[in-house]
Amino acid sequence: MIKNKYWAIPIFILLSLPIFPQGLNSNSGNGRQLLTKQPFSLKDYKSLGETISDTIWLPQRQDIYLWNGVELEINPVYHLLFYNNPDEMSTLITMDSNTNDSLLMATYEYDEQSMLTDQVFYIYDTVFMGWKTDYKAILTYDGFGCVNRILLQGLNTQTGIWHDSIARLDTYVDTNEIILTIIKEYISPKWDTIWAHHWDYHYTPEGYVDLQNNYLWNTDTKEWVDDVQAFFLLNDDGSWYESEWQRWDQPTQEWINTQKYTDVEWEAYNKYPNNYKNLTKHRVFQWWVGDEWYTYLKDDWEYPSPGLDDRIIHAYAWDGPSSEWYKNHYYISRHYPDNRKRRYTDSLRNSIHEEMKLNYDDSCRWFFYKGALEEMFRVNYDTAQAGYR
Repeated sequence: MIKNKYWAIPIFILLSLPIFPQGLNSNSGNGRQLLTKQPFSLKDYKSLGETISDTIWLPQRQDIYLWNGVELEINPVYHLLFYNNPDEMSTLITMDSNTNDSLLMATYEYDEQSMLTDQVFYIYDTVFMGWKTDYKAILTYDGFGCVNRILLQGLNTQTGIWHDSIARLDTYVDTNEIILTIIKEYISPKWDTIWAHHWDYHYTPEGYVDLQNNYLWNTDTKEWVDDVQAFFLLNDDGSWYESEWQRWDQPTQEWINTQKYTDVEWEAYNKYPNNYKNLTKHRVFQWWVGDEWYTYLKDDWEYPSPGLDDRIIHAYAWDGPSSEWYKNHYYISRHYPDNRKRRYTDSLRNSIHEEMKLNYDDSCRWFFYKGALEEMFRVNYDTAQAGYR
């Protein structure tokens, strides 16, 4: 049974684990070390643009390197990935980058449409030298194809019976926009809501959103309480060009201004203000400083690829003493065709007198293999030229 105070940890792991669309039956029977040495050299790579074989490319090992501003440093862990087919990953094993020791394992099951239905998570038991079942997650879907329930179950190792522990329930109004999230904990014989968030929208006669209220669930009073509200000034097409956000202050029982977005322009807008498919082109940020609004930041977005996946952000900070804007942030996000490879470059400066500094490059630099580890594909970034090669 998952302990009560740790309920947030499995939920976080469950929602943040990478789900790649290929099989291993690994029980690590030969001890904790699955690999005796690194299976490749970092010098062996294929440059971007070289001819790629017609073999379906699937990641078999995922190494992550972090840019510390000076050089790339290997992440403490890497992942081994195994598949049923190009759309279904069967197993993911997290390994220690220094020792190649097994740390965590997750297995996956799917329905006939290759929709993920079950995940089982394991930890490696160093005493018995084998995998020990930790917990299971069962997923169900609504009519939009969105995950509307994630049920976590703990295993009674003596009886072999799974027991309900934590459940997350989501309600959507379309294929993208969530309006209700409830997390429940099962304490026999009933489920208790331990956290919930509700988004409520007010619509104009034309069906556009001009007001948003967010509520949190009070576990003591068993009722919804005010949390945040936002007012939107709308363009003719229903998108908003200005929004003002307030939070509910419980001690004073009044709404307090927090932030404002002005001069907002959109590349794409998808009806609901919080929708992740909304893509901005320009916006200005203002903070409430007690008695007035203070303009402190603005940014401009570019989308250089046809699919709008790649992004370039130019951000500017306001310098009060000089009364001028200075560029303080330059960010590039690049997605490669199979969308499993991404590249990030982030440059920052903290003051008007400071040069732009590279904060990180390849925050997630992944190495990919096809099935038999025959080839490796590596993306190189030329920091001198600030471009890809």
